Amino acid sequence: MTAIAMSITAAVGFVVQERRTEFPLLDFALFRSPHFSTGAAAISVAFFAMVGFIFGLTQYFQFVQGFTPFEAGIRFLPTAFGFMAGAIGSEMLAVRIGSRRLVVGGLVIVSAVMPLVLLWGVDTSYLVIGPVIAAIGLGVGMVVAPSSEAVMGAVDQAKAGVGSAMNDVTQMLASALSIAVIGSVMYAIYSARLGDAAASLPAEARDAVQDSVGAAVQAATTLPQADALILSNAARASFTDALGLAILIGSGLTLIGAVVIARFMPASQASGHGSPHGGDSAHSVHAAPHGAAAGD
Repeated sequence: MTAIAMSITAAVGFVVQERRTEFPLLDFALFRSPHFSTGAAAISVAFFAMVGFIFGLTQYFQFVQGFTPFEAGIRFLPTAFGFMAGAIGSEMLAVRIGSRRLVVGGLVIVSAVMPLVLLWGVDTSYLVIGPVIAAIGLGVGMVVAPSSEAVMGAVDQAKAGVGSAMNDVTQMLASALSIAVIGSVMYAIYSARLGDAAASLPAEARDAVQDSVGAAVQAATTLPQADALILSNAARASFTDALGLAILIGSGLTLIGAVVIARFMPASQASGHGSPHGGDSAHSVHAAPHGAAAGD
């Protein structure tokens, strides 16, 4: 609680300081631009869902299905290919259907596909897993490219660095929060599902097994064959269930994000950071002489 209170205090202090200084690191007035704020929000939601999923899927591949780190990494390639396809295709689609529909569509894809993880079992074939992770990568790619353009298009040329930095910060912050939130829920469910399978272990080993599926798999190798099989099977099944349930957080958040973006994101992009006056009223205010209203 102390750490949370200190973090909130530091965040409030940063906002107050940035609003007072003449040359802020982050101009909070930019968030009045719907392009800027909705673009940053869409990126945050997409990365929150994707990174939490990847965090759990990495452990699923290695500890549940028994792949090496290299073999697990290879199995993530459909995510990368899907992301590239979504990002590259988004340029053409944005012209045809508009950025807002494209971003909403990407979020809906992520939200709709993620619950399919609930259907996975311990030995689910990669022929089932591969298309799911490819579709999630596709959806995130459809979101990130036009949303990044929305953020960059919402700042004038002099503030292009702020727009670029904001893209990076939203991704990193959403990723960290995703691992903290989805990871915590995932392991709370895993520990509860594991139940009595670790009851026969010494207290220290039991705590480690309940905290990590990797520790459970490792501990099983030190037990007699019958006990090892019971613990290993229970840990793998418990984690698979926990992964599917925890991922619903990301799925639900992306669905909420799709509704918000559909309501508030402008249908067309801002004029771009190459323009000295930006693309909406927020830019015009910054471009106008001090004390003069935009458009005077």
